[in-house]
Amino acid sequence: MSDNRNNGTGNRNNGTSNRKSVAGTSNGGASTSNGRASTSNGRAGTSNGGASTSNGEAITSNGGASTSNGVVSTINGGDSTINGGASTSNGGVGTSVVNTTRRLVSTIRHVYFFSIYKEYRK
Repeated sequence: MSDNRNNGTGNRNNGTSNRKSVAGTSNGGASTSNGRASTSNGRAGTSNGGASTSNGEAITSNGGASTSNGVVSTINGGDSTINGGASTSNGGVGTSVVNTTRRLVSTIRHVYFFSIYKEYRK
């Protein structure tokens, strides 16, 4: 017969109790679940697409805008910069430069191969 007091299978003093889990704290930090905001040592955090900060830097997910030391960045389709730059997304300056460069390279290739073809036909 097993003792149900301080072992791994009983319902007392173990890691598998049958109580409903709720938000808890450990060493002064707060933890949350199910999208509830938490703070730990003055840092705010959320889940499910919310904004979070850690050491003064803001982070977002799912296409949200964020700032980190004055820098604006985006995730999922945006062009981001680090340390003092401005970022654009969805057809901004960064992507237009890339597209212009691609068109220029494509044009150079066409002119080059066409000139070789003309020499070949002679």
